[in-house]
Amino acid sequence: MFLSCRGRVNFSLLGRQGERYEKTYRNHFEQELDWASINVSPIQKTCSDHLIIGFDPSYISKSGKQTPGLGYFYSGVAGSYKKGLEIGNIAVIDINQNTAYHLEALPSPSSRKENTEDGRTIVDHYEDVLVGKAEILIMLSAILVVDGYFAKKKFIDPILNLTKLEII
Repeated sequence: MFLSCRGRVNFSLLGRQGERYEKTYRNHFEQELDWASINVSPIQKTCSDHLIIGFDPSYISKSGKQTPGLGYFYSGVAGSYKKGLEIGNIAVIDINQNTAYHLEALPSPSSRKENTEDGRTIVDHYEDVLVGKAEILIMLSAILVVDGYFAKKKFIDPILNLTKLEII
């Protein structure tokens, strides 16, 4: 239905053009989806057997004051902390096809100097994300690739001890 609607697509339009009431569409959009589980099957069907998992947080610039999750995150392009959003991207990289397939993007909690309100750091958050998704990731590959920022004992040890992932 999204492809057939002209103009701005919102819940009111979906209620008018679709087969259900506007409130039904709103209720369905409020439910959380496990995108990693949804994306595993198409990735397994289209990819070769030589896969690795890639993880990298990405900064997204965002202005305003009302956006949920808005905070100060490190931007590699600017080389400093900037106001905006950050997502942790998990991708499956097919070595034979030289292609990366998006598995899931998860929002990061806001932090200025890596410390969040409850005393946990942003690195703890990244570790929690990967440990939580370990079952799904192992179905695709046992090799996790991260950049040099993650070469920290605080990140490496929990991943190696709590999952069957190997880190490069």
